[in-house]
Amino acid sequence: MNKGSFAGSTSSGGGGGGMGGNKSSMSSTYSAPKKPKSVMCYICGREFGTASINIHIKSCQKKWEIEESKKPRNERRPMPQPPRDWEDLVLRMQNGEDVNI
Repeated sequence: MNKGSFAGSTSSGGGGGGMGGNKSSMSSTYSAPKKPKSVMCYICGREFGTASINIHIKSCQKKWEIEESKKPRNERRPMPQPPRDWEDLVLRMQNGEDVNI
């Protein structure tokens, strides 16, 4: 028996493994689930769903203010501003439109 072989395996390569060795038939019937549309927060850079981004922005703005207030005045940064047409882009994405920025 070859080192690393399992009992009952053959050298032809098709043994065990459940679905067999034919990957092309599997790819035509299986498609990965689609990732929900997401939007990146312009303050922290994390991704959120289109339904929750506006809720997140409010809490992220508060967190930004709290964190910046802990710094000496000369080291504080201003709140990042939303990109141009931010509200319109989020609304269009919520309505299922493909939006390219």
